Amino acid sequence: MQLTQPQKIILASGIVILLIIGGYFLSKSMSNDEIVLNSISEAPNSEDKPAAAPHRGQVVVYIAGAVRNEGVIRLDAASRVYEALEAAGGLQEKADLSKINLAEKVKDGQKIEIPYITVEQNVHSESGGVANQDGKINVNVATASELLKVKGIGEKMAADIMAYRKEHGKFSSLTDLQKVKGIGAGKLSKIKEYIIAQ
Repeated sequence: MQLTQPQKIILASGIVILLIIGGYFLSKSMSNDEIVLNSISEAPNSEDKPAAAPHRGQVVVYIAGAVRNEGVIRLDAASRVYEALEAAGGLQEKADLSKINLAEKVKDGQKIEIPYITVEQNVHSESGGVANQDGKINVNVATASELLKVKGIGEKMAADIMAYRKEHGKFSSLTDLQKVKGIGAGKLSKIKEYIIAQ
């Protein structure tokens, strides 16, 4: 079939229009793909996220000095210093707790440093200190570190004795020790041969 000149012009115009429309939609599609790719590339990387903060209800403290395991430890927010010492593996033999409040609450970011007994303190302890002639420890004047030398008294009990003494004053007799939380008649019978209340 032979096309006339006007028909050829109409056909050519139709082809041109179709090409223009096709090019428009192709360009729009490529633009949308580019937006999606950019969004993906700009998405935050999980590896760039900051380290997780301490869990709610917990604190992180640094414990150093005369403890068995120095370092950063995580504790419950209501923890006391004596619990931090337990988490650090306990005290070294030459630890000096005379100026450490074992019953104090720990704080997030706190540094707890346990000093060592100095030569002067060691001489004082060996020359008598709070012990009487029989070597018994006076619970009314003993420091926490001196209380820990008593067989059967741990860090928590020493802290509780110090806290009770600070609030109520001296013990009038060894029987008064039963007013301290954790010390019953049975416990007292085990430690009374090593202590006095003067």
